[in-house]
Amino acid sequence: MSYAGPIGRDTGIIAAFAIGCALSHAISGHPGAAADCLRFIDVYWNVYIEERTKTEGAARGREMYRNTIGWAGVFLTFYALLDIHLEFLPVPSGKDYDVVKDSLGVISSKFLRIGFSSCTEELDLEELKEEYESSVDSEVLFVQSTTQGRRPSRTRRSSILRDSVTVSDTYVQIPPSQTN
Repeated sequence: MSYAGPIGRDTGIIAAFAIGCALSHAISGHPGAAADCLRFIDVYWNVYIEERTKTEGAARGREMYRNTIGWAGVFLTFYALLDIHLEFLPVPSGKDYDVVKDSLGVISSKFLRIGFSSCTEELDLEELKEEYESSVDSEVLFVQSTTQGRRPSRTRRSSILRDSVTVSDTYVQIPPSQTN
């Protein structure tokens, strides 16, 4: 899906939500799921940039990548400051929620610098990717470090009845009028 507007805005939305999911999974003790979210962004970007540079050139691909990082920073700022989309992330409320929210804010400020500051204008695509990865990886590691010693949270809890006894449908009776 794409939007009319500045380059990188549409792909920035995608990257921002995937990063939010990665941090949420990381703090919940699911590093594999966090890595999958970040891998999604990498695969998406590699395919997207490869196709776009075929028709528009490498310089345009670098510009798209840089702007995407900037726009991801804008949307992560909304997440961190206004709680936008946070209700859709798999993170419980409380301390973990606050840690994820703070990390989204840290990443957003790094992304805004990478995407829109003059200090990164001369970086090539590989250098931009390194900046992106170091920004995200450092926060994922930080979030994971806050959960040291805790067991991974389960996404679904069993009911007390299911945990304590075996439930059988032996005594369920269907009236004869409903069996025909």
